[in-house]
Amino acid sequence: MEELDQILDHLAERVCRYRVDDLVVTYCNRSWAVPFGRTAPELVGTPLHELLTADELSDLRAQVHRLEVGGHTLRQETPRLVDGALRWEQWVDKLLVREDGAREVLAVARDVTARVEARTRQRETEIGLRATLDAINAGVLVIDAGHGSVVYVNAVFAAMLGRDIAEIEGRDSLLFVAPEMRETVRARHEAIGRGEDLEPMVLEMPVDGRPRWMHFAERRIPFRGRDAVLVTARDVTAQTEREARAYALLDNLPSAVIARSDDDTVEYANRATAELLGFAEPDDLIGRSLDELVHPDDAGRTDAALAELRYVRADGTVRFVETRTIDLDIAGEVTALDVLRDVTTEREALAALAGSERQLASVFDAVRDGVIAVDPAGVVVTANRAAAELLGVNDVEMLVGTELAVVVGSIAADDAARRFAGTVHRRVLVDGESIPRDAVVLDVGADRRTFELGMAPITEFGVDRPVGAVATVRDVTRERELHEQLEASKRRFQLLAEDAPIGIATLDPDGSLGYANPAQLRLMGFDHLPSRAEAAAAVHPDDMDQVAQRWMRAVELQQQQFYEVRYIWPTGDVRNIEAFLVPLSDGEMLLTHVDVTVRRELEQKLAHQATHDPLTGLPNRALLMDRVEQALSAGRREGRWPTVLFCDLDRFKAVNDRYGHAAGDELLRRVSDGLTCAVREVDTVARLGGDEFVVLCSATPDVGDVDGVAERIIELMSTPFVLANGVRASIGVSVGIATANEQTNAASLLRRADLAVYDAKSSGRGRAVRFDPSRHEPDAPRTATR
Repeated sequence: MEELDQILDHLAERVCRYRVDDLVVTYCNRSWAVPFGRTAPELVGTPLHELLTADELSDLRAQVHRLEVGGHTLRQETPRLVDGALRWEQWVDKLLVREDGAREVLAVARDVTARVEARTRQRETEIGLRATLDAINAGVLVIDAGHGSVVYVNAVFAAMLGRDIAEIEGRDSLLFVAPEMRETVRARHEAIGRGEDLEPMVLEMPVDGRPRWMHFAERRIPFRGRDAVLVTARDVTAQTEREARAYALLDNLPSAVIARSDDDTVEYANRATAELLGFAEPDDLIGRSLDELVHPDDAGRTDAALAELRYVRADGTVRFVETRTIDLDIAGEVTALDVLRDVTTEREALAALAGSERQLASVFDAVRDGVIAVDPAGVVVTANRAAAELLGVNDVEMLVGTELAVVVGSIAADDAARRFAGTVHRRVLVDGESIPRDAVVLDVGADRRTFELGMAPITEFGVDRPVGAVATVRDVTRERELHEQLEASKRRFQLLAEDAPIGIATLDPDGSLGYANPAQLRLMGFDHLPSRAEAAAAVHPDDMDQVAQRWMRAVELQQQQFYEVRYIWPTGDVRNIEAFLVPLSDGEMLLTHVDVTVRRELEQKLAHQATHDPLTGLPNRALLMDRVEQALSAGRREGRWPTVLFCDLDRFKAVNDRYGHAAGDELLRRVSDGLTCAVREVDTVARLGGDEFVVLCSATPDVGDVDGVAERIIELMSTPFVLANGVRASIGVSVGIATANEQTNAASLLRRADLAVYDAKSSGRGRAVRFDPSRHEPDAPRTATR
């Protein structure tokens, strides 16, 4: 005991014993005595009420009471001032009963200030982190990677869902996802839990009974000592709805619009274009070259900014179309936007009415663009109805007699319109200069609209100054809006390609990759755009011929090609890919890839499970019957018939009943392995179920070969099997042998071998018996016991 006290006396922990009855110290070590300014021996026998304050003594008595009532060891953390600094101690109090029946309390204290302060800092850090996450604009959600419950959600995310934070935290995160999307979300969280990096996704979530579209990004993080999934969300419902409205507006514009690439391939056409050119659907125009649509005599004029071209309709008829072309440069890629206006009617009217002033006036009024003629002083002498309507005048006669510069200046809404009004007289009527069409903004009534306004002088031979001028005005407000929408649409198309989950690539005429989005590079196993040689090396050698054939067929026939190809990654992994090859103009190809590796593996697994026994892995009854039928078909052709060995284990049920199903299953697996070793390579071993196995022996000229197989099986099964738990299982096998002939089918052949098994069992088990037709009537009942 003295040696123990010496050890305790040198501990840094404070140790003390005191009696329960009178709270007198019976032992303390040096560390416990130091704060009182006395030695340990001096404190032994001292009542604690002389050393503690009234509050400390009250707490001590309450602690002793809890020990007496509960009888357990008590632990608590208490603060203490040491040299003016706050320190924390962890006290462990245990009730002891001495041999003489006296009860004492053993109290041990250790300094845990560092741990308490670390815990406090951790709480403060977490509080600060929550405050920071609550303050950011993005929605933040943390999900436990193990059971999928929400462990944290900030106010922004809660507001997105239309719920309070308390309604979300602690609940299953899938409850807040549309039911049809839950399996997708669960699979993503499992993949992230395995350390996979996933692309963000847009997910539909029900909020207050209405669908909302959220852009989600997830990543794996440690949170409060466990694995978690951090989800950041952004509400993109408004953007999605705006895009849908923009496409609806573009598709329903009354003006015909075509967007084409720099090689004159049509990339987009609206419904008005399809109606103008006589096609059933706008998609029928996609991918066509402009040379296919324009009359051959006008093919060289398609690049003009403004031209009147003859378009050949689907039925072969020709329409005269005014084409206004705008080149759009988006992210370095030039796309031509053509706004088409059918002027066939106008041309026919001009041709028919050329000889008559009245007819000319009718055509003048029929022109959709505004036309205004002025005298040398700039006063309007005539105008068509379109001009009056475009400039907000009710009648053409109200426009005649006014100065065009004054009319334009009175409704000018931008600097371009004001410059036109201020300089038109000098530039056109004095200097004889033509003012090309330029965009100006005019306030017409309550609307502010954009027009293209131009003017050209009228000259006569021998007269120095112009004798007048003709101005044309055209409302291009909708065209400008369409231009802006298409420009934004082009940017969206680029973003969609970059973020698309499927691989998208373009191939140059020589087969090299011209462009590949991130998904395409991942599917091929590259982190950079590969060269033609690198891309070819990534293709599985067995698939090279097929890929080459598909390429040649697409080039020669200009037909889309769908095929599967395997890529070998630098890591050695093989990915199964569905490829779709679409010919473009000038020999280019559009290639899309979809990864179907998981689907193919699942199909192979299901196919194997459908034809194999799940316990032993041997062919099951379905696969056996198929192979028997194949062997019978070969026998009918060659005159050599297969043989079936029906193997029924002896005494298996006793092993199963005595040692349990686990031992029985192990024994069946050992038997299947032994049968596989006992037969020839050309034979098939199958399990029908229970303890019944069948060996299909291919046709052989020597009957002794089959008998040899049967003897090896009987010998192997007669040897005791030592199982994993040390159990020695002694069984045997009875074998029924039946050989096919011209009258047998698969079912009757197995039936005959089954009947022969019962003959073997009836004659003493552990032997092989051939089927004897004289012993069995058709469908004779079984009489032997297994």
